[in-house]
Amino acid sequence: RSSAASDVYKRQLVDASLEFSQCMRDQGIDFPDPKPGEFGFFAFRDADIDFGSEAVQEAFEICQPENPLENLDD
Repeated sequence: RSSAASDVYKRQLVDASLEFSQCMRDQGIDFPDPKPGEFGFFAFRDADIDFGSEAVQEAFEICQPENPLENLDD
């Protein structure tokens, strides 16, 4: 990939991560925005979130189409 294409790809991942965070908050989960320069699961790894909780799992199901990890190969 060219540098320009790589930058666009990263921006798309960051945008998707922001949308995913907002969706999770819309579902009532205290979910942070991704840290600058990070995207996908790594952006949230240090967040104080119980990823195994039923509420978080239900929110993931709802927000899944916006999950930034889903379209990494597109």
